[in-house]
Amino acid sequence: MKFKEPYYFQWIEDIDRYYINYIAYVKYKRKDRVNKLTMEANIRYIVLSRIFRSLPLGYMSFLVPLYLHKIGIPTFLIGIYFLIATISMSFLLVLSGFLEDAYGKRNILLLLSILFSLNLFIFAFIKIPLIVFLTSVLGVGTASGGGIGGGAGGGPFNPLQTALIADYSRPEERTKLYSINFAAATISAFAGGLISDLITTVYPPSISYSLLFTLGFIISLFSIFFVYLIDKDSGTGKISIPKASFSSISKISIAGGLGSIGLGMVMPLIPLWFKLNFNATESEISYLYSISYGLVGISFLFADRIEKIIGRVKSISTLRGLSSLFLQRRGLRGRKASPL
Repeated sequence: MKFKEPYYFQWIEDIDRYYINYIAYVKYKRKDRVNKLTMEANIRYIVLSRIFRSLPLGYMSFLVPLYLHKIGIPTFLIGIYFLIATISMSFLLVLSGFLEDAYGKRNILLLLSILFSLNLFIFAFIKIPLIVFLTSVLGVGTASGGGIGGGAGGGPFNPLQTALIADYSRPEERTKLYSINFAAATISAFAGGLISDLITTVYPPSISYSLLFTLGFIISLFSIFFVYLIDKDSGTGKISIPKASFSSISKISIAGGLGSIGLGMVMPLIPLWFKLNFNATESEISYLYSISYGLVGISFLFADRIEKIIGRVKSISTLRGLSSLFLQRRGLRGRKASPL
């Protein structure tokens, strides 16, 4: 005769099963909440690191060519300086793209941030023109993302920051976060320009240059600190590139590389052009750059809306084309008067 379990045994089993499922659900929600908080914290650290990097770049972008001219480097060699800096930046862009997969994006971003602080340290405390000139090979100075058009603090840092934001965000919110990141960086550069405007107005060039470079070095240390707080992402340990993505990557790299070389060589020389051609003072040039950074910071807030209207690729090509056209018209109108 087969023994039949009382019906309340089944109730106990059901309750036990529901309880186990409930505990699993609570753990899942708790883990999801912790993951979300961790992701938000990492995004916050990424943006803060860029803000503290962009603030000194806000005035380094126009102060460095003026400083090089002040310490006696000829105009021709200043152009060579930024040519070398642009080539070094391009090399770092390619190299960091390979190294980030092998050793982790956060680690490579940390290394580049240290190089940036070293660059500022040399400008702040070493007065030997040859050593100052050699900072061009670091690839993390004014030609590496201090220009108005690229969003200050970009350059070789930008692909790593963009990839980290993608890792710690959901697909539907990435464009918005990218816009916030760029806008925060540009507004920070705007603040840097205002600080520079104040210091160059109050102090003579002999003091203001040294003071601004020293301040930039100290601020850059905070950028290193926030990069260090970002969670480490594990690398593969092998340097490789996916063959399936090679064609797309090549097209984007060529387009971006040509634009970067052109802007990297021209934009840093514009402050010197203002000074030599119009006798503009450091504070006047700083004021112009502050206005430009403020306008660019506002424009980044509309990037998400523009992308939704005409698409991502068309947005990039259209806006790049307009900026290049404006730069060309300015060059043609000022060609006869330009001392460069």
